[in-house]
Amino acid sequence: MEPLQFDLTLIQARGGNLCGDDRFTIVACAQCGTHYLYNEELRDIYYNPFDLSRRFFNIEMLGLPPCVGCGLIDWRFSASNPIKVEVQLGPWAWVLKQ
Repeated sequence: MEPLQFDLTLIQARGGNLCGDDRFTIVACAQCGTHYLYNEELRDIYYNPFDLSRRFFNIEMLGLPPCVGCGLIDWRFSASNPIKVEVQLGPWAWVLKQ
């Protein structure tokens, strides 16, 4: 499976929080499959593809807000990451390098 390539310049231009050692991935709710942008280095999870100011720090003690897709309060990332074509067809397609 081809790794996802992210457009860091565009992510930063749209309000993303970058540190220089960023490792982005797309994660999905294990229950409903809703996608989120996740910076593994900073542990920031971005909830809204149109408003990157809506980000939350992902640590167990704090917990995350409910999943925007299914409303599950105690949701987790699925075991497998979405494939490129799934991301390209969704609202986070713009974060990928073309």
